[in-house]
Amino acid sequence: MKEKSTVNVIICNSDKSKFFIQQKDDTYHLENYRKHFIHFGGAVDEGETFEEAIVREVREEIEFASIVEPEIKYLFDLDVSHINLIDTSHVYCAILDDDVFDRVALGDVYEGIKAVKFREELFDLTWIPGGDLAVKKFLDM
Repeated sequence: MKEKSTVNVIICNSDKSKFFIQQKDDTYHLENYRKHFIHFGGAVDEGETFEEAIVREVREEIEFASIVEPEIKYLFDLDVSHINLIDTSHVYCAILDDDVFDRVALGDVYEGIKAVKFREELFDLTWIPGGDLAVKKFLDM
């Protein structure tokens, strides 16, 4: 069986105190995860590299993608096969200077509802499975 993968990008400001994430809305195709939070990203299309997938997903989901793209760096692979519909989440980050972060966060998102959350709020949110694990591992690095 072919492994199913997603790519996700954790977008935060320089001191990792603010995070730009999305909340799935009432149109999200997985009804059980409507109103849940997640990082920007999504499925890897057939024939696509993980790097191509994360850039495409950012362009599809964030108005100021051109600002975020150059800052995207690979972090780690997260095995989520025990909690999710996928096997592996390939996690990236984009750490932005505060003024750049604020500009990106003011822009529109094209899927779900945009949200800016402070670090101390992150673990009180209801996440799509794996989203909380990704941010915890990122903050522990």
